[in-house]
Amino acid sequence: MEDFKAANFSKNPNANSGERVTARTSWVAPPRGWLKANWDAALNRPKGVMGLGIVVRDSEGRVRAARSNTRRGLLDPTVAEAVAAYQAVLFCNELGYTHIILEGDAKNIVDVVKDNGCNRSRMGQMIDDIRTTLCYLTDWKIEYVSRRNNSAAHRLAKEATTDIIDRNWLEKTPECICDIILMEKSSSSVI
Repeated sequence: MEDFKAANFSKNPNANSGERVTARTSWVAPPRGWLKANWDAALNRPKGVMGLGIVVRDSEGRVRAARSNTRRGLLDPTVAEAVAAYQAVLFCNELGYTHIILEGDAKNIVDVVKDNGCNRSRMGQMIDDIRTTLCYLTDWKIEYVSRRNNSAAHRLAKEATTDIIDRNWLEKTPECICDIILMEKSSSSVI
């Protein structure tokens, strides 16, 4: 228990001595009626592949769907994250999910998707595709989270760089992230 407390609480330097403040150190469940889709990309430069991981969970922390894909030749981290975000939006749309909170640890991608301005970067078309596909969802939000709050999607993306097999899971948790899901489910609070 002491290890858990040490990992999940940090002293606030502005607080009185002995006062503790909770630090968000893992995934947080979406509100009831919503699903949360965490996405991430990972690169394996020696193999020349990018892996992406998507994990969709409900307000109870149960995995509703997950996907891992491998792409060859995409070795730019920013482009890889944009592809992963786009694939997360497509995946949710394909499954008919309508109230989605998308979370990723690529702040630059999250910020660009939120900004409705014209994007003339090399990813401009991909960003436009993300925005267009989001229009098919009834309600959505996209948020940045730190890597430690996106660990299930990150591990799934890393696995995709070594396994080189595209996989989908529906109403089942991928074996490689079971430990993360159980830990986060037990420590998560419903918003």
